[in-house]
This record gives sequence, structure tokens and C-alpha cells, in this order.
Amino acid sequence: MSLLLRGGAAIQHRWLPSVVALVIAAHVAAPAAAAPAGAAHRTAASAAQGASPAAGPTGPAAIKPAGTPAPARSREPLPVRQPGELRIAVDPTSGAPYFTAGVKGNVGFEADMAVAMARRLSLKPVFVPTAWRDLRSALAEGRADVAINALEVKDDAGVRFTSPYYVASQAILVRAGETRIYELRDLAGKKVATTRGSVAAAILLRIRPKPTSVLADDTESPFKALTKKSADAVLLEAAMVRAWLKKDPKGYRLAGRPVLPRPYGAAVRRSNPRLLSALDQALGAMRKDGEHARILRSYGLWDSLQGVRAPIAPAAGPVPVAPVARPASASTPSPPPRRQRIRKGMRIMTPAPVPYMSARPSARPTARPTSRAILPPRPATPRPATLPPAAPATPPPAAPPTPPAPPAPPADPPAGTP
Repeated sequence: MSLLLRGGAAIQHRWLPSVVALVIAAHVAAPAAAAPAGAAHRTAASAAQGASPAAGPTGPAAIKPAGTPAPARSREPLPVRQPGELRIAVDPTSGAPYFTAGVKGNVGFEADMAVAMARRLSLKPVFVPTAWRDLRSALAEGRADVAINALEVKDDAGVRFTSPYYVASQAILVRAGETRIYELRDLAGKKVATTRGSVAAAILLRIRPKPTSVLADDTESPFKALTKKSADAVLLEAAMVRAWLKKDPKGYRLAGRPVLPRPYGAAVRRSNPRLLSALDQALGAMRKDGEHARILRSYGLWDSLQGVRAPIAPAAGPVPVAPVARPASASTPSPPPRRQRIRKGMRIMTPAPVPYMSARPSARPTARPTSRAILPPRPATPRPATLPPAAPATPPPAAPPTPPAPPAPPADPPAGTP
């Protein structure tokens, strides 16, 4: 009996680990066998819903490359006039390089900016031809969703602006043989061509002596007047001046550097803040990936005013705007001797220096001039370092003695006296 019990214990000790291992393997294999059935069920459900089946947790889809964007969430459509379209108000007569309507399509850096922003918003760009003076009314009446056409970013009661997409400035263009004009103040007393109602026309009103303004209704007439020698210079936006300079770089030249920078932005109705925010985000993405800089460089408009966010080397660099050295023989008009007041209370742009501000602090007089006009400095009177010794006091000379009076002549005897 004891022998039988001992043999059974030996058998149990020998086969028990194998039995336990078989039980564990059966429990592990059961979920793995059920997995294909569950995956087939999910695949069938996805196919019934029209979705593409996803790979299992051990397939290629389980390994995602770094930086894979998250799936886009469903969002409400942007509030635009026509679903799926972005209606953009532009002036087709703006001229190069802003916007030009052609047979083969729209040409200009503003047209390219508008198309790029609409593409990033998944909208189709539709340009609405509008006169420049009616751009804001087109937004107010709902004929357009946004206006992109040389609109200065400033406070406006009816519209709001995006961040600037271009910083414009004013430039002076003269003929290559012109030797009298090298900067803005040299336009005094000259014939200057520009467009009517522009910023350049307002600048000419502030120059004294007042130049003769040759005003035009379009952007090409000022350059034609310069070619026909009907004007001495052209004062317009630097983008237009550079575009014209490219046509004949040997016949014209820039007079000095561009002046008075002003930012341009896209205008949206104040009642549509969602569209304004979406346009700002699209423009920010364009700056980040370099598309904004590439568009400006393709038209030769990239300069120090536009920033250095995307240092991409252009195929052909922009037209240099370095100032032209004034020859020694050219006469420089002297500034006015005193500050002059002109209309609307504005003052001349280049006032004469104040005498007491140009002197050193130690030599500054204690009292300022009482007159409002700026007086020329008085010439300094030389003064000896030491005074000569005073002469001793001398008594006044004595008066000469009075001579004695001559004796009186004797009186004549009376008549009849012997």
C-alpha cells in the first residue's frame, strides 16, 4: 500500500507542471483566437458606415511618425456671403504690382495674397470688381466678404483690419539726367506728378515753397508726364515706382530713400470677427512657412520694412533703393530762417535748428527768447580777460582869474562950463 501511494505521488509530482502549463496556454490563446472575429466584426461595421477599415494594434498604423497632425475636428463654416466662396473686393484699375485684371487671369501681389489666404481657409476666391473709393461700402452692403486693395490699417468705425501684409512707402522718381532733385525737400518749387486724392498729393501741400502738382486720375499718367518732360518728378508709392523703374532702369533713377511707411491690411466688417480671426491665422501661417515672403520677393517688393521672418534668397533681387550721392556742384537749398505756419496749423517738415538747443549745456543762456519766432544767434562780443588799472582821480582845473574891470571914462563937463 505504501508502495502504491509513493508511486502516485511521484507521478503527480512529475505531471503536475505540465498540466498547469497547458491550462495557462489555453487561457492565453482564447482571447487571441477571439480577436480576429472582433476585428472582422469591426471591419464589417466600418464598411457598413462607409469608413475605411483601420489596421490592428499590431499593424503598420500602430506606428505613427513624429509630428503627425491630429485629425481635423468638425467646425462650423465661416460666415461668408456664399458657402464655400470668399468674395474679395478689389479695384481692377489699381495697376502693377498691386492688382491687374488680365485675359489670362489676375496679376499682382495682392491677388496672390488673396488667393493664398482663401486656399488656407478651404474657400474659393471670387474677385468682385469695385472702385477703390467704394471698397468700404461694398463691405457694408454685403457685396463682398473682405477687401484687399491698398487699404491703410487705421481706426475705422465700419471695418476692422487684419495684421499688415505689406508696408508701403512713398518714393520719388526722376529722369536720369536730373541734377536738382535728390530728396523730398528738393521738390519745392518744382512740377511734381502724382495721383489725385493720394497720400503723395497731401505731402506736396506741406512743402514750401509750394510745388506745382500735376494730378492724374490713374497711376500711369504721372509716369507718362515725366517721360514727356511735363513734370520734373513723380511722387507715388514705392511699389509703383519700382515697377516703372524696371521698364527703363537707365532712363530713370530713385531720388533718395522711400519715406513715410504705412501698413496695408485686409478689411472685414466689424460684425464678422470670426472671419477676421481666420484671415489673421492664415496670414500668420503664410509668414511662418515663407509663402508671404516668396510672394513679395517675386514682385521685387521685399525690403527692410517687411521684416526678416523668412530669409529666402530670391531669383532676382529687388531694385536697390540706396540714396544717390549728391554731387558737390549741386546746390542745396537752405532751410527757412524761421518756422512757418501753413494751413490747418501744420508746420514745415524741416524747421531751422533752435539756437539754444544747439549750444552746449554749459553755454546755454539762462533765459529763453520771449518771442515765438526763432531768432538767429547774436554774434559774441569779445571781452578782455582782465581790465586795465583805473587812472587816479585828478582835481578839475581851476577857473582862470577874472580880469579887473577897466576904469570908467571921465564924465563930460556940462555945456557952458569953461
